[in-house]
Amino acid sequence: MIVKAPNNKVFDFWVKTVMPPQIPTIDLFENHKDIICLASQINAIPVFAGVMLTCLSNEDPGMPIVGGSYKAEFSGVKSFY
Repeated sequence: MIVKAPNNKVFDFWVKTVMPPQIPTIDLFENHKDIICLASQINAIPVFAGVMLTCLSNEDPGMPIVGGSYKAEFSGVKSFY
């Protein structure tokens, strides 16, 4: 998602969603170095965010169920200024 802030800075947001036991980190973004390079070509600031989904409808919280209940946990943001 490309976002332009009121101060005219442009941000290139990338969100990674994982299931337990994984924890979303910058290393889980495939080709994150390429993303940083591409963002710099359009003068955008690359921003990586992580979300962990836990399935509440299953004994194994890391096994997704279609139509099940989930808890989303935001793990943070890393930006490259």
